Amino acid sequence: MNNEEPIEEYIFNTYEAMDAMYEVLIDGECIAEVLDKSKYLVVFPFDPTLFTSEDIDDMLEHYVKREEYEKCVVLRDYYKNKGGEKNNN
Repeated sequence: MNNEEPIEEYIFNTYEAMDAMYEVLIDGECIAEVLDKSKYLVVFPFDPTLFTSEDIDDMLEHYVKREEYEKCVVLRDYYKNKGGEKNNN
């Protein structure tokens, strides 16, 4: 950690949390594997075993702010094809 990075980024990193959720939902990664490979303490912003339409909306908003439009398209298509609610793992 360099002196310019706030300690909060090591305690809770929003980008890392949303990327972890994306990997579980879209890439089908196991929750344990996602946690093991993270260099941060990952605090999931919502239940990683049950994705709701609100969760996907939150993820879409996050990726729009980051201008990661490819992920937005994937999430939109996932939601459209799955019809909203999704149980995972």
